[in-house]
Formats: sequence, structure tokens, C-alpha cells
Amino acid sequence: MYSVARKILNFSMCRIIVGRAVVASLMVAYMVPSFATVDVRRNVVEEPQQLVRRLQNRFDSQVSACPDGSVAWHCSGLIIHSASENHPFTLSPTQIKVGVASFSYVRRDNMAPPYGHQGILLKPDFEFHQIKTAVACFYPMNAGADDNIRAPERHQCSELTDDIMSPGDYSSCYALLGRIPKDTPPDTWIAHFKAKYGEAIKWTYKDQCSFSTSDPSQFIAAIKLSKEIAGMGRFNNELILTPWGASPTDDIPAEVIEAVWYDINAADPVAARSIAEEFARKLYRKGVEVYPVGIDFKKGIVTLAK
Repeated sequence: MYSVARKILNFSMCRIIVGRAVVASLMVAYMVPSFATVDVRRNVVEEPQQLVRRLQNRFDSQVSACPDGSVAWHCSGLIIHSASENHPFTLSPTQIKVGVASFSYVRRDNMAPPYGHQGILLKPDFEFHQIKTAVACFYPMNAGADDNIRAPERHQCSELTDDIMSPGDYSSCYALLGRIPKDTPPDTWIAHFKAKYGEAIKWTYKDQCSFSTSDPSQFIAAIKLSKEIAGMGRFNNELILTPWGASPTDDIPAEVIEAVWYDINAADPVAARSIAEEFARKLYRKGVEVYPVGIDFKKGIVTLAK
């Protein structure tokens, strides 16, 4: 658990030099505002615990739709991106060219771990914090989006010739599964998907369609299908976002990041945790406060980095 001392050690200036005088580091707690522009004298131990409870509650939630009727990803599950040590907040030139930012969506009823051992978690309302990136579509299993086998203009969600359910919704299952009306029950979507692509053992990153992230029924169908993949120990799902910049040096808007994470079952969890903590320090230097959390994808447990 992050103690107050460790937080100050890892995320604060150790000393403030005024002229030739050195001010003791403990004074930082009184002179430097926290990431949230609130005095760091507040309880910095309680807040990360609240974060962990919030993430765990969303992970455990298996709602079909949010209380306001919106799609489940707005209020349940975790939107996860696996990141390399040196490029945690940027996209590769290839991803920008093909029009994608690849994430995974995990919750109790699909338990699908992402590729990689550490990365970032997005706030469920991240679209309301900025206009640079948005959710585009959801594939039950990895779609190989970087391979550019679909239209970049539609963020690898469909071909330009595919009919779309509504303007701005580029998912392809509507067109490829027979123009099923919106709000059709999830099990009907699943039945049509399997009629076209067979059982899970036969699915490939090419042989699948993308589900809508604006139709609650389609999104739940994709969750249920991704659970079948996860249960077979096969590939993770792929939640595609639009790129947040036109250059590989463009960072994701820092205000959309809710936490940084590492896989506690990684081959080297200590190294993964250390990398996640460095992600947090980089965000701190941008003026954004996040906490490293560990995720046990086998048991479905979220904990503070420790």
C-alpha cells in the first residue's frame, strides 16, 4: 500500500531550494498542491483505497446496461490498454496509419486479460473529458487491427461497403449478420454470429464482425462471446478507440486516465509494478494524479500496488 511517506518519496520534490537555503522535504506537503489541486495534507492513504473499491465494483458489475439506459461500458468493467515501458501514452506510426488505438474490456463475466503486463486504465466517462479519442467498436477476440485488413476510415471496424446501423457507428455485425434491428436481445445476436462464424474454436481475428458500442444489446453479446474465448485460453478481446493524435509523439489526454496497472501474475510482477509506478510518476509530472494498481486477472481482484 502507498503510505504517505512513500507517496512523498516517489511523487514529490524532495527539496525546494530558495536562494541558497534548503527547505526540508516535509515542507513540500504544505507548499506543493496535489495533482487534484487540493492540499496534499488531505488523507492520501484513503483516496487510493477508494479508487480500488471503485475499480473492483466496476469489475464485478455485470449489468446489461447502465441505469440511464446507456451501454454497459459507461458504468461497468475496465477499459484497459497494455503499454510498453518506453511508450505508455502514445501510439505507433502503424496504429495511427490504420486508424486505431487498441484496448481491451474486462469484467467479471468475461475475465479476458489483455496482452502485456502493465499499462493504463481509462475513466468510464473519458469521452466527456476530451474530444480527441472515442470508442469505435468492440470485437469478441483480438481483431489484428494493426494489420489493416479493414477500412482505416472506419477505424478497422468495417469495410466502406458495409451498411452501418446509424451515422458514426462503424461496427460491422449489423451488416454482416443480416441487418438485425437495434435492441434485439443479445442471445439473438450471438446465434446469428455463430451461424456465420461457427463455434469459438473456429473464430480468427479475420473471421468475426465488430459489435456496436452504442447498442447495449450488441455490447453484451460481444461480452458473452469474448467469455467463450477467454474460457478456452485464447486471444483477448479488442475494444477499438479512435487515435488521439496524428503523430507518434502525441500523448493520450492525461485527464482520461483513471489509474495505471500491472498484472500481479506477470512472469516478473516486481518489474511490471516498477514500470507501472514509473507511468504514474510521468503523469505526476504532467500534473495528473493516478495510483498504480495490481490486477489479478485469474481471480478478478484489484489491489493497490504493494
